Amino acid sequence: MLEPWITPSFFYRFLSKPGINSEGKSEVAVDQYTVCEVLGATEGNAMLRAHWDSWLTESHIQQLAEREVEVVRVPIGDWTFTQYGPYVGCTDGAKEKITEMMGWCEKYGIKVLIDIHAMKDS
Repeated sequence: MLEPWITPSFFYRFLSKPGINSEGKSEVAVDQYTVCEVLGATEGNAMLRAHWDSWLTESHIQQLAEREVEVVRVPIGDWTFTQYGPYVGCTDGAKEKITEMMGWCEKYGIKVLIDIHAMKDS
């Protein structure tokens, strides 16, 4: 679940955009929905996958275990399971990344709390 206050650097690429282009379409993204809407499925998914791969690694989970962390909370959007709207194609690989992370947590003895943090029409 992408939120600008957690990873502001992810959104820096939109700072120089004028806001609305000549066709009346927004060029600025402020959350995961608008990232997918503005960039489209291919570019948005490439950006998200690069973010996921650097944001969370097995090493991060191992470090948490070494600090005796027992539980991690993973906030996700409902579109992770059934894509709709601009998420279609843009969030490909999200379920697999979560599965990978859960495997790491199991390996290091950390429990996982899946938090459906956003839902359609919420």
